[in-house]
Amino acid sequence: MNRLLLAAIVSSAVSACALKAPPQAEDIRPQALPNLTVPAQWAEKGGGGGTVANGWLASFDDARLDALVREAIERVAKAVLEGQVADSVRSDIEAEQIGTLLVSLALGAVAALESGVPFDPARARDAVLALLSAPLAPKSFRRD
Repeated sequence: MNRLLLAAIVSSAVSACALKAPPQAEDIRPQALPNLTVPAQWAEKGGGGGTVANGWLASFDDARLDALVREAIERVAKAVLEGQVADSVRSDIEAEQIGTLLVSLALGAVAALESGVPFDPARARDAVLALLSAPLAPKSFRRD
């Protein structure tokens, strides 16, 4: 049961990238976010590749976008905390840090797929599951 909860947490965070033919945003937005209107500038296609700068989300200067990302992190962190209480998710890492990591992974996975970067969602999911449920390394191998 604990492993199932961990799998559900990770799958929910990266589920968008696991679809072979994702549904169109306008088809599912009313179900997922009934009160959200996405500004046109968020949907614009970007330019070529490049390095992603720290704080890139703040560069949009949009409080609603910041709030949506914060809410996603909080929801994932809450699910992670429940998994930690049930001993199915590593408890040596703060739930909010795991939430941030999983939301970032999901955003990055979607961007990779949309950019044509080779990405195997199933392998990524399995790797994250292994990392989050792995026992702690012996003290002599950990960095402090």
